[in-house]
Amino acid sequence: MTIEQNLTYYNIQIQTSPMVETFARLIFTLEGTTQVFSEVYAKQLDQRLPDIQLYQYQAKVYQAIKSGNNVLVVSGTGSGKTEACFFPLFSMVEPKKIGQVLAIYPTNVLAWQQQQRLQEYSSWFGLKIHQWSGETMKESKVPDGEIITTNPNFLLDNFKSKDRFASFKDWFKDLETIIFDEIHMYDARQIALLTETLNIIKPKQIIFLSATVGNLEEVAQTISDINRKSTQIYRGSSQKAVTQYIVLPNMSQLDLISLFVEYIKEPGMSIVFTQTIAEADQLRRATVHAGLQSSFASMLPLLEREKCLNEIVTVHHSGLSQEERRIIEDRLKRGSMIVFSPKTLAQGIDVANVVRVVHLGLPSSLADFLQREGRAGRRRETKWTESVIICKNAYDELILSNKATFQAYIKGTPERILLLPESPVARLFRSCFRMKCLPREITNEDKEQLKKFDLIDSLESKKFSNKGVMFWKESLSFYGPVRHVFFVNKDGRPRFKPDRISAEDLFLKYQPHTLHFKYGVLQYVEKYDGEGNYTQPVFKVVTDSVMIRLYKHNVLRSYIVKQVVPLNRQTNRGGIGHLKIIPIQVTISFLRTDCSPPQYEVLEKYPADSRHVIILTTYLSIPFSFPPINMEMVIHCFIQALRLTQDIRYTEIEHTIFGKQEDDLGKRMLLFESNFSGLLLHLNVEYILKAAREISEDYLRQNSDYIDIFPIPTCRYIKKKNDVLSKHFVDLAFKKIAEGFQELKNDHYWQLSEKISPTPSNF
Repeated sequence: MTIEQNLTYYNIQIQTSPMVETFARLIFTLEGTTQVFSEVYAKQLDQRLPDIQLYQYQAKVYQAIKSGNNVLVVSGTGSGKTEACFFPLFSMVEPKKIGQVLAIYPTNVLAWQQQQRLQEYSSWFGLKIHQWSGETMKESKVPDGEIITTNPNFLLDNFKSKDRFASFKDWFKDLETIIFDEIHMYDARQIALLTETLNIIKPKQIIFLSATVGNLEEVAQTISDINRKSTQIYRGSSQKAVTQYIVLPNMSQLDLISLFVEYIKEPGMSIVFTQTIAEADQLRRATVHAGLQSSFASMLPLLEREKCLNEIVTVHHSGLSQEERRIIEDRLKRGSMIVFSPKTLAQGIDVANVVRVVHLGLPSSLADFLQREGRAGRRRETKWTESVIICKNAYDELILSNKATFQAYIKGTPERILLLPESPVARLFRSCFRMKCLPREITNEDKEQLKKFDLIDSLESKKFSNKGVMFWKESLSFYGPVRHVFFVNKDGRPRFKPDRISAEDLFLKYQPHTLHFKYGVLQYVEKYDGEGNYTQPVFKVVTDSVMIRLYKHNVLRSYIVKQVVPLNRQTNRGGIGHLKIIPIQVTISFLRTDCSPPQYEVLEKYPADSRHVIILTTYLSIPFSFPPINMEMVIHCFIQALRLTQDIRYTEIEHTIFGKQEDDLGKRMLLFESNFSGLLLHLNVEYILKAAREISEDYLRQNSDYIDIFPIPTCRYIKKKNDVLSKHFVDLAFKKIAEGFQELKNDHYWQLSEKISPTPSNF
């Protein structure tokens, strides 16, 4: 069946460009979804509400919230979850009593947008909604409104000192309900901190909202355990237009930009999801440059062409200031344009009539993919949408090889929200909180934990050690420690306002000689100025026109080679401890296009600054003496099994190889948590290793006569060969991993009462 015949069935006219049809590996159409209406109108429930018909799940959620129960709502993007939970709360809240409802959103941008969205509704009830953040605190130290919106990092800051905690209790003495929106966006460490915060507050009513949750019953039970109330689960669906899916191969930069220029000319909005902020910025610059040379530019006023294109083609990411993002969001609401974004536009932000979503490679989780897809076709007047997926690696090609495998992928179980019983990070937070804010409640067990990690000088200490102060202030913050850096303007002078970056990025991304395109100018780090926590990268403008042109066309790049090792190199096994991330070298590379596939060739090498980053996490240090490629393969099978059997994101666990055979400790595989949560301590290792063995056996059986690529997201180009020796090394690798986890399990200090239970698998 041709594209036109497919679409005639839906009475839709989609103009697929000849360029797309030429390159497309796969084109197919999936039907849309609609919400089921109830017979209830909001005005029937409360005369002050608008006269709109409620969806079935909204009517049920309204009654559940009014009855005072905890509620877990799972429904697709754009399906009215916000109205479902706030409509009943508006009628329950008493005017003039501050802080009765506390709504937590992952980012300030989302909190601000939801505040604007709810402002009209709340005015009908004579209520005020106030955004509580670092910026608003400059104007008023006290939250002002019956309903308060904030972000989790700011909430957590109120538990960092005795005075702030006392003020928090006073401000929210009338708190009845806490709402957590987009709960699926948090990793295991963040969920542990949120849960511990809720255990301290113990609100009368808890509401969780999400578009995708893989373990509903487990999440509901956790909510109930906090305030001893039943938690009711409600499911809805999203409004989704008919979608045409187009799968394209990994395209050249020239072809990719040509495709984006075509999208500029078409009605409706296109969102292009990139892998990184740098890629988003680079593609936007290249698209504007190509657009100026296109026929579209001739339709614009001659003197206004570049200005117009810079407004039509834009970016949205966390590297922009809040003011810049708000300006762009206002443009997004008004009409037709193309916007590049690595992640921020997938986080519940409502934009105009999005008709096309472009994925530059599949994201690392199904939940992220579904969030991206939810941006398009949210308006009832939108009759069709287009989803373009450009394969970037072997994993993408495997999933997108045919319609059946892709449908199996999108209908799979989303990654679970990791609720780890007695997580080490939660226990450390609890002990630190008692030490700082509730000294009378601190126990001997708390002190032993703090002393174990040198957070106090002795068991008799009544305050943190210097290390403890930094750990409590920075390492146990929600998003991790941040630093402020001053980029430069085109005139070479530092900008007036600093940018926030993570403390890790200071030494792992902003090394001397690294290139950065910020605020319309290519700049590089000349040197570091200052010591310790006060270190500042000093930026200088790149004046070489050739370098600027090459960088803008993604031909020139800088890269930092890093190594991860245990802080104590003599540690023979893993556990909870510190890892050292060491920058080794800064390279400046040039993209060679005279070979297939194109690859970067190193032009310059510079030794990296000796300063490094130390992180606290759970890790395994596994010794081995066989070829690294076999250990790599087994680790990838293990991570793949982790996703398939327990619905855990690929990005929760990282790995690296360090050491040499001739060293005292030999070669070692380091398996560690991306964010300290204690996940490795909770795994049902026997079950996962069994599944991993089956994956490896199946993989080795396939194409046994030649070298192939192992297609999973964590592994891009691992090659293998099926022979007796390889199988022997693979068996050895599995044995070493099992021994490593057994040693970790024998650490009685962190004994746990339960493990993550396995979920159904296809093995």
